[in-house]
Amino acid sequence: MKSKLQGSAGPAGALLDGRAAERIVDTAVQRYFEARRGKVEDFVDAHFTFSGSLGLHRNALGLDLIRAPVNVALMLPTVGAKLGAMAARRVGAGRTAEWLDRRNLLLRTSVDREIEWLIHTELLELPFDDGARRSERDALA
Repeated sequence: MKSKLQGSAGPAGALLDGRAAERIVDTAVQRYFEARRGKVEDFVDAHFTFSGSLGLHRNALGLDLIRAPVNVALMLPTVGAKLGAMAARRVGAGRTAEWLDRRNLLLRTSVDREIEWLIHTELLELPFDDGARRSERDALA
């Protein structure tokens, strides 16, 4: 028995073939990203203007006061690891390059967690769980 996606015909005539399904998905993806692009300006205004940034950076109080300067100190080793990965890749040391690429020396901050949350839940409107909060909103559903 053929499935509807394999192009079988039913009482309403020819049903969905592979190309039609691909067009439907492509159209849905295009609409989703157009809608996301339409939200960028308001999102930036809400979170990255002076007043929005003040609200965002209230998360920086507490341990972020320690994490931020540590991250500044870790910037050079982080860049060194990325440059080392590039060099390793050029000389054919793929596994070493991958290992260096996966190194994340920077500490997670409350601010970066909040930005990640906002991007997933407000801009992309996708389900997201950051361990402390969970959003079920799904613009793709």
